[in-house]
Amino acid sequence: QLHLSNLLQFDRGAAAASLFERLSQRRSREIKAVLLGFLSIKLPLLDPDRWLEKALPLIRVVFGPVGACVYVALILWGLKALADESDHLFDQSAGLLAPANLGLLYIGMVIAKLVHEFGHAAACKRFGGEVHKMGVMLLMFAPLPYMDATASWGFRSRFQRLLVGVSGVLS
Repeated sequence: QLHLSNLLQFDRGAAAASLFERLSQRRSREIKAVLLGFLSIKLPLLDPDRWLEKALPLIRVVFGPVGACVYVALILWGLKALADESDHLFDQSAGLLAPANLGLLYIGMVIAKLVHEFGHAAACKRFGGEVHKMGVMLLMFAPLPYMDATASWGFRSRFQRLLVGVSGVLS
């Protein structure tokens, strides 16, 4: 692992060639990321870690047994409502993508994406991570919110990393 991180140094020709090859590969990946990254430009705006720290007591409840029980109850209640009103739902969805509705759909998508990102950030904070970037991502030139919860990659527990990853979808 030290070798892969370029933290070892010794005098061998083969090692130098290996280091040069890894440097070339890393630069190639960085260039590809920049060229492909123009479709998702991230503009950081603020640091939400202080807010998340203040909300930590609530986050602990939401990501605890009480929150899990409430979540399951809401999902079951939603499934029941879907089953009860499915015929009306499908009738109403016929004109959903009408041009007059596109603005409302975009606003709904921004709100859903914001809740999604806060789900990742809250789960990361719940398990001891820090979230220092929040901003706007231009995803295919459409502005959407984003938060950087990559601190979760350093968690020892696979379950905690998994929960941070799926918490956006669950929220």
